[in-house]
Amino acid sequence: MKNIILFTILSIMPLWAIGQNISFQDEYVKRKCVANWDKNGDGELSRGEAAAVTDLGHVFEEQPRLANRGWPGDKIRSFDELKYFTGLKKIGESAFKQCAMLTTITIPKNVKKIEAYAFYGCSSLKSITLPERVDSIFEAAFHDCSQLTDIHLPKKMSFIGSTAFWSCSALQSVVIPNGVDEVAYSLFAYCSKLSSVTIPDGIYRVADKAFEGCKSLTSISIPDNVTAIEEKAFKDCTGLTSVILPKELMVIRANAFEGCTALTSITIPKNVTGLGKDVFLGCSKLTALKVEEGNAYYDSRDGCNALIEKESNKLIRGCQNTRIPDGVTSIEDRAFKGCSRLTSITIPSSVTSIGNQAFEDCSHLVSVKIPDQLTSIGKAVWKNCEAISEIDCGMKQPFAISKDCFNSYTYAKAVLRVPDGSRDAYAALDGWKKFSQIQTR
Repeated sequence: MKNIILFTILSIMPLWAIGQNISFQDEYVKRKCVANWDKNGDGELSRGEAAAVTDLGHVFEEQPRLANRGWPGDKIRSFDELKYFTGLKKIGESAFKQCAMLTTITIPKNVKKIEAYAFYGCSSLKSITLPERVDSIFEAAFHDCSQLTDIHLPKKMSFIGSTAFWSCSALQSVVIPNGVDEVAYSLFAYCSKLSSVTIPDGIYRVADKAFEGCKSLTSISIPDNVTAIEEKAFKDCTGLTSVILPKELMVIRANAFEGCTALTSITIPKNVTGLGKDVFLGCSKLTALKVEEGNAYYDSRDGCNALIEKESNKLIRGCQNTRIPDGVTSIEDRAFKGCSRLTSITIPSSVTSIGNQAFEDCSHLVSVKIPDQLTSIGKAVWKNCEAISEIDCGMKQPFAISKDCFNSYTYAKAVLRVPDGSRDAYAALDGWKKFSQIQTR
């Protein structure tokens, strides 16, 4: 069978090229190639011998444990002669893994697949041209190619696996081909210089951590066919100022936009049926939070600039311009956490519970008004709110709260105002008795 394959490959080569020896720029590459594929024993590799190779195996893979053991000459630096290996239909799994000194390589024209970890850790590789026949890039194929600035993805490509470009920190732009149907798990995570991404209409899902840590991404257009944005998909995209969510979107998972500190406004489409926890946690510049009219599960009633779950009347996320409307029954965990520009908040009498860390890190919050119907106050609710100077608490029959509900600075400097006749009750309870100034109205 091998003889038939060899005959087929050689039969389509010009006669003059079959016996022509390849001139290698990299002596290390030549030694490896001759040792593995020199069939006639002449100490050279001809184009015919190269064309007969169908699998590179692990000939060039470098082992991390040898990376700092000396032998600087025994490292692959360039392999543009790979173009003569025309019998290759794939660059196999881990073929050039950890080749940290490889700067240039030419992929043969007949290659269709770049398999898992093929160029993992090739941290000196600056650019690579993929043949137009490539239809698949598998898991972690270019993971940690930290100097890769540009890559052209062929139009016929239909699959890009998870973490394929993870931590390609010099990559600046990418166009995802039309045949790809999802932005896979951690596909571009920590591509810190990525500023331009084109997502085709055929994408239906942006997977977990797909763009996490893409700090240079300032805006992104998500096609209307996308129905799910998964956990941490855009987490810590600190340069992202605007995003238009797709019309067909149904689910935004937990922490999807956490830490997008430049994001100023967001509108939840009417088809969204599920919002995970902490979707907009740490989005400190948010000034507008809206839900599109007609959404059956969430609203931003009366222009309140908050996300409210309709059935339960729970406020799940607020921003610096939020006004908590009457009818809200609870403020959920971390609902305002990190809203560093929030200066004051009035909690209506309909609210009966405030969740853990609800206002933590609201560093400019000056005054707080607490209603009289509260039955539950969580842990660390106003932790790190060191600008608070006054807390007006309406509870006539107070209950103990967590000792870390406020910072020590707040306990020392802020005035706690309580109803007439209740000062002694507050002064005897954990969480309240730490205030140095408790005054009645």
